[in-house]
Amino acid sequence: PQNVLTPMLVPVLCKLKVTSIACGYNHSAFIVGKRIQAQYIDLLTKAEGGSLYTCGSNEFGQLGHHKRQMIPQRLDVLEVFTIVAVTCGLNFTAALSAKGELLTCKNNTKRITIA
Repeated sequence: PQNVLTPMLVPVLCKLKVTSIACGYNHSAFIVGKRIQAQYIDLLTKAEGGSLYTCGSNEFGQLGHHKRQMIPQRLDVLEVFTIVAVTCGLNFTAALSAKGELLTCKNNTKRITIA
C-alpha cells in the first residue's frame, strides 16, 4: 500500500451514492444510499439509509469482514438492515439501522453484534 497525498476518486464508489463517511484510526466506513427512480430523476434521501461499506485494517475485527480490505467492500451480512448512521473509533465501527438497532464490529470480537 502506498500513501495517497492528494485527493482522488475511490473507483469502487464512483458510481454509487455515498451519503455518509466515517474514519477510524486505520479504517473507514461508508453508507451507500438506495436509489429511487422518479420521472428521469435519480433521487436519494438520506433518511432512507442504505448499505454499509468498510475498508482498511481489520486487525481487531473493526471492518466486519474476515480480513483486511484495501478496497471498500459491502458488508453483505448487514443487507437485511437499512443503515442510516455510522461512526468509527480506534478499533471499532458502529452503525445505526433505520429501526434503531445498534450494530458493532469491534475490538477482539471479530464479529458483528446487535444491541
